[in-house]
Amino acid sequence: MRNCQKRNGQYFHGEEGLQRGDGSLPPLLATAASYVWFNLGHSARQIEDYHEAARAFLRLVTFEPEHFKAWNNLAACYVDLKQQPRPERL
Repeated sequence: MRNCQKRNGQYFHGEEGLQRGDGSLPPLLATAASYVWFNLGHSARQIEDYHEAARAFLRLVTFEPEHFKAWNNLAACYVDLKQQPRPERL
């Protein structure tokens, strides 16, 4: 799956660097990354690879915290894994 992610990144932005000087992603890449991570998580969940699905959804919500579908699917993965998410430290 990692090879697929690399190819998607190359498709949208070529071989050059993908981050700006301040570390943020360009808007087009952020949209593409959101799409890729969501589809990866959804596909992994369909084949019952809940660890990979949770990793994909967790990655998505770290850079797009308002993505409610990703949060919902992440919670469903934790339920499927019978695992409690670790609370964030304040």
